[in-house]
Amino acid sequence: MPEHTEARHLMTTTVPTVRADATLREALRPMLAASAGPNDLAAVVVVDGDDRYVGLLTPRLAVKGALALWMPDPIDDEHGVDDDGGLTAVLAERLDEPVKAILVHGVPTVAPGDRLVRLIDTIARRRFDALAVVEDGRPVGIVTIARVFEAASDLALTPGDEGIELGGRRRT
Repeated sequence: MPEHTEARHLMTTTVPTVRADATLREALRPMLAASAGPNDLAAVVVVDGDDRYVGLLTPRLAVKGALALWMPDPIDDEHGVDDDGGLTAVLAERLDEPVKAILVHGVPTVAPGDRLVRLIDTIARRRFDALAVVEDGRPVGIVTIARVFEAASDLALTPGDEGIELGGRRRT
């Protein structure tokens, strides 16, 4: 039944990983390859030397982390986005730096048994493209926003359904 959907039902179990000390160039390769593929999963899970979860890197999170670290004011007159590739130049210069330098902290994870309503709440309210599914500290999957909302629409279209409840308010 759709209302019993859990992260394990929506996640991809092919989890592209990269070590936290790998270069940004190494991390971008699987993301770029995935974005051209059929599942369009442009995300990699960042792990430590023991394959334990450290963070998630998506194109959006990579840009957010890079801007925060290397261009605190990306629209300034000296290095602004509008200055014939200032942002591109800054990023190109730093492709050999470690992934851990730009990881955005506080990206939530979910467990395989987390229900659809928690996934919706986490992914929508916090505006993430994907969530890492982690069990015992190790990544076991990735759930994308597309899969979460596909499952939510299936639930919303179920005959006799009275909607789902988020944050104490019933949504129909």
